[in-house]
Amino acid sequence: MRTRYGLLLIALIALTAQLGVAQGGPGDPPPDRMQQLMFVSQPPLFGRVDVPYAYTAIAHAKDLAAVIHYFTHPFNPPGFAIDSISGAVAWTPTASGWYPISILARSNIGEMGVQRFMVTVTSGNATLLGKVTDMANAPIPGVVIEILQAGNVNPVSFGCFSFATRTDINGNYRLSNIDPGQYILHAISPTPEFASQWYDGKETALEANQITVLDSPEVNRAD
Repeated sequence: MRTRYGLLLIALIALTAQLGVAQGGPGDPPPDRMQQLMFVSQPPLFGRVDVPYAYTAIAHAKDLAAVIHYFTHPFNPPGFAIDSISGAVAWTPTASGWYPISILARSNIGEMGVQRFMVTVTSGNATLLGKVTDMANAPIPGVVIEILQAGNVNPVSFGCFSFATRTDINGNYRLSNIDPGQYILHAISPTPEFASQWYDGKETALEANQITVLDSPEVNRAD
């Protein structure tokens, strides 16, 4: 039982790492100055091709009277802009992919800060539905459902399209706007009472049955 719980904990940590937002990194202001401004806004980590990305960066200074301005990083994607006063981002992705973003902030008294994150941009139209139950056919709520591209099963690696959600109170899950391709599905148990497993009833990613996702609004099922 302890071993099973340990494996579950590792899987949840991996999923959290995929969704994390970093403060600071190479090429950013020196650490002693960077921490003077703290970003309190959380950016969306997923975007859609040809759909405006909606985000307004907000940073706070220790001095409440300080005036903060925002700037884009030169390595941000082409067309990425930010309003220097409001912090509102203006960017419409034109292609699927993974885009590292850095937003810089500077106050009128010399304080600095940076927010760095990765945005996954997709263009698919598929929807995947399913349900998770126990051996008695009772629904299991709160199960983390993640699907990973079959050729790359590391959810925290660069270049791996992955999508995740949780089952509702009736054990149902729904994943939308999925890019077409071959995927494998991982069900991560919320409790040591149940073992996490790969679709369909497999113990490892290499054994998992693959799911074909078509680029269509038609609903795919994986129960």
